[in-house]
Amino acid sequence: MSNKVFLDKFYLEQEVKPVQVSPKICGTKLIYARQDGNIGAVDYPTGKRLWHKKYGNVVAVSIRGFFCKYEKNLGTYVIILPTGEGVYCLDATDGSLIKSRCGGGRMGVFESRVSPQLVNNIVYVATMKPAGLEAYNFLNGKLLWRNDFEIGKFF
Repeated sequence: MSNKVFLDKFYLEQEVKPVQVSPKICGTKLIYARQDGNIGAVDYPTGKRLWHKKYGNVVAVSIRGFFCKYEKNLGTYVIILPTGEGVYCLDATDGSLIKSRCGGGRMGVFESRVSPQLVNNIVYVATMKPAGLEAYNFLNGKLLWRNDFEIGKFF
């Protein structure tokens, strides 16, 4: 993921930062992600690249994970990817946006660095700049609530 042959022009113009996200088995694919919104899948037995996409134009300082789980109502594995400008809901089959969920495939506008969580059709997201927690309806992408962290206070 640091091989310049595979990096897009935008990433080459930025300061190269180490990838801090562990690849994750998601169904039959090994999914990888970078802090610049690039995400892709390889066939883990062969290493063959299956797909590669880029979401968002704002590079996160770092991301430490992404969410992947089989969603039986959709019949596919859902990836929820944190980026420098919100989180994206993706189909692990081909990396496309799941437009029937998450408000058209994207929720929020703030940088998120850690793996969102999907529980009972609610997506929980930790944000930076401003720091806080958000909850979204997975089905329609509407913000249910947000709690901001105040400087100097522990939550």
